[in-house]
Amino acid sequence: MTESLKLSDNSTRRVDIDEFVGLARLWPVLDALGGGPLDRRDLQERVGVSRPTIHRHVRALEDAGLVRKRNGEFRLTPMGEVAAAEFARSFDVMDTVSALGRVVRWLPTGAFDFDFARLRDADVTLPHRNDPLAPTREMLRRIHAADRIRMVTYTFLPEGNPTTRRCFVEESQSFEGVLDPSLVQTILSDPASAAHLRDLLADGAHIAVAAEPVPFVVVVADGTVILGAVDDGGSPQGLITTDDDVVRTWATETVDGYLERADRITPTDVDPPTVTVDPRVPPSSLVAPMVTSLTCPLVLSFTSGTAMVRLLRLENRGSKFSCLSLHPTLTPTLYPLLGINWCPTDHTDKE
Repeated sequence: MTESLKLSDNSTRRVDIDEFVGLARLWPVLDALGGGPLDRRDLQERVGVSRPTIHRHVRALEDAGLVRKRNGEFRLTPMGEVAAAEFARSFDVMDTVSALGRVVRWLPTGAFDFDFARLRDADVTLPHRNDPLAPTREMLRRIHAADRIRMVTYTFLPEGNPTTRRCFVEESQSFEGVLDPSLVQTILSDPASAAHLRDLLADGAHIAVAAEPVPFVVVVADGTVILGAVDDGGSPQGLITTDDDVVRTWATETVDGYLERADRITPTDVDPPTVTVDPRVPPSSLVAPMVTSLTCPLVLSFTSGTAMVRLLRLENRGSKFSCLSLHPTLTPTLYPLLGINWCPTDHTDKE
């Protein structure tokens, strides 16, 4: 196996794989001399090897025409400078390839309509023992620094904590997002997440429910494309960021396509109407018609002694919600209608 190295005089030198690997092992010397000429002692200290070893390495590089000695100092030849730069790039690419190899199983590569090799110069953030949420933190950092954010996702919408809320709301960033239908249900079932979504909408964000399930996490933050790798349990396994033109074109067209097919969410969709049932009114006449007509998930919460049953559903690719606030005395009547076994418990503080 051979590679061709084009020289300035248009001649071609053949380098076999063993010689290539041998030169790669001498990379620390090339890297050290990349900062300028060094004498033997300084070069030895910089590389961190013994005197006999540095002697062998320098001799091999001199024989290859990559290093020469002048006035007691070793320096790179013009081809040595090329070799040092190319080896540096190759090692960077191999680092990226290694990192991509760890996250590729969590990426829907079949949905990426671009050559995966376009990611060879990407930055990859991986979780590690001391920082398992490193990909998420890097995502927030990138989004915080951007003026315009466009997103298609099935799993990620920054939560409603103050830091993240400043990122989107207080800095008046432009935000467009298309969310998987199941993600919308999850967000609206959590008060903090729903409040954050409401803030985004009030600040002019364009957020929509996708017309079909979303298979990936794609973000375009200004000119940078961010691809999220998430495992089956929802844990971040990696974050890929790239400025590659081809990947950016694909990501931009992908977001545009999802936006065209999606149904936009409005503030009124997030704020469900509330009906308070008067205990004096026969409960069956109010509760039964509402409950029997609904086929949707239930999220139950209790606040200040009032049982709150939030009924959520997605209908016609839009968001339709109903919310029923009940007096505690009506709870025993409601629960049998829902098919829920209910046992009253006294939570009153006692001396």
